[in-house]
Amino acid sequence: MFRIFKNKAIYLLSTMLLIGALSYFKLDIQQLNSSRSSHDRSQVHEQFQQQINENEQLAWDLLTTSTQITKEQCLQRQQKNYPAHKILLQQNWRAKRSRYPKLKPETITFVQNVLRDFGIDPADVQIIPYKGKGSPAAADDCTIFIDETEFVHFSPEACKFFIAHEIAHLRAQDESIYESLCALKQTKRKKDAKKSKMAMQAFRRFQETRADMNALLDGGESYAQGAFDFMHKLQELDGGDNPGITHPKTSKRIEIAQNICSKMGWNVATA
Repeated sequence: MFRIFKNKAIYLLSTMLLIGALSYFKLDIQQLNSSRSSHDRSQVHEQFQQQINENEQLAWDLLTTSTQITKEQCLQRQQKNYPAHKILLQQNWRAKRSRYPKLKPETITFVQNVLRDFGIDPADVQIIPYKGKGSPAAADDCTIFIDETEFVHFSPEACKFFIAHEIAHLRAQDESIYESLCALKQTKRKKDAKKSKMAMQAFRRFQETRADMNALLDGGESYAQGAFDFMHKLQELDGGDNPGITHPKTSKRIEIAQNICSKMGWNVATA
């Protein structure tokens, strides 16, 4: 009897040790997979950033061919004028903000939280109301503009994404670069106005695509679902695709977002 009890005890102890070892091994494998996943995502992130850089170069090449304006010329003008330009923007929008109803405190807090997610101190950015004419938000180099009347059309996740999109514009100083480009264009002889206009529109579409991609890549998986919520709602409100002139067609934006989510291994509902 004692021998049977002893054998059972040994069996139970052995089983418990085996289960413990397997559990530890399973946990170790999960940690290893998590580490590999993080490493893989970092590589994918770098690959997309490389793609963005290559597309930027193509956009500038097209501009230079069509307008005789180089990237160096544009950035030199933008950097020279930027300090005064920023002060002017702040003064203008301080004067104009009284035109629109004040933003709700919860809306300001919502935008501030997204700014913090992207490592930006909300004190460095003005958040002011405006009338977007169909656009819920916009940005220049130091300001986020919010149209609360448009917010009601979108889910909170979608709102997070389109604010992240505007933050990407703000970080890249897209508005002052484009304004410098327009100013330089006025000084150039118009050899082919149509080609020049098309190149300017293509550059604008590149800026919009880059803002989408950086909002996703820098925001991470927590911003991914909002991208699809936002873009599908845009299609619903627009009755399909937009013309694709200053912004890429919404279907193209969805395709790019799907590619990023697929490569990053994010589990989101893309349809």
